Amino acid sequence: MKYEDLKILDELREKGSITEEEYQREKEKVLKSEGNVFSKAGRRPLFGLTENTYLMLMHLSQLSGLIVPLAGFIV
Repeated sequence: MKYEDLKILDELREKGSITEEEYQREKEKVLKSEGNVFSKAGRRPLFGLTENTYLMLMHLSQLSGLIVPLAGFIV
């Protein structure tokens, strides 16, 4: 995804649609942007789950502890 965005930016710059300044600014945004906290820290998502899925499972495990004692800890 990141490489595709850089390629598009490069093509726009070559066509003259964007200036060199705009190209550099957007390139920095693309290189810095990752939609995941795990990847910002340089780690891979746990068990291949996205951050949102992982956090949802954590919350559901705590909720299950209210329904069945010790279930949240086991989950």
